[in-house]
Amino acid sequence: MPLDAARGLAVFLMLIFHLAVDLEDFFGCPTGYRHGWWQALRYFTVMLFIGVSGWTAGANTNGRARRGAFRALAGALLVSAATYSFLGESYVRFGILHFLSCALFLAPLLRGQSDFSLFLAAAFSVAAGWLAPGINTGAAYLLPFGVTPQGFHSVDYYPLFPWLAAFIAGLAAGRRRAPLKARPCGNPAVRAAAFLGKRSLFIYLAHQPLFLLFLYAMMG
Repeated sequence: MPLDAARGLAVFLMLIFHLAVDLEDFFGCPTGYRHGWWQALRYFTVMLFIGVSGWTAGANTNGRARRGAFRALAGALLVSAATYSFLGESYVRFGILHFLSCALFLAPLLRGQSDFSLFLAAAFSVAAGWLAPGINTGAAYLLPFGVTPQGFHSVDYYPLFPWLAAFIAGLAAGRRRAPLKARPCGNPAVRAAAFLGKRSLFIYLAHQPLFLLFLYAMMG
């Protein structure tokens, strides 16, 4: 499956999950998104999106990774500002876009490492992600590493540990391949997924306001 289509699949699954979140949190419809297969869908979607981003960073030049990092950072700051305005202390402090911007800034360094070094880095990320929640701190400056202050809550939180492991796995696979070029595909589902994948950042930034406006218009 082309990378754009794989990213588009992750976007499509994200839209389904966030629709379930909005229906329950804002309109009282019991979708049960906090439990069961919904959480499996959430983790699969995030790992697919991060893995594809890592593959792209591994297969392309460092310059493209930096440009992607700056775009993700700009989107992250916009998300933080918007969610702070509407949600107060539950706003997004280190969400998926914050994570991706940091990971993409690290991509040039990671690309130059051996496979064994990348394996160790991924293993460390998983281990640190398992240990970090047990560390108590009153400050928020360690949020990017998975260490949260007491009472912390955010509607979107993806720290470097353990999620960097999925990015490293994608990067290790992607750097072994030549940059993938877009090729015509006759399958309409793949074309639709690729369409979403190419516009993933815009869709991520726009979908929640549009969802809430639509649901409010339909349900009051």
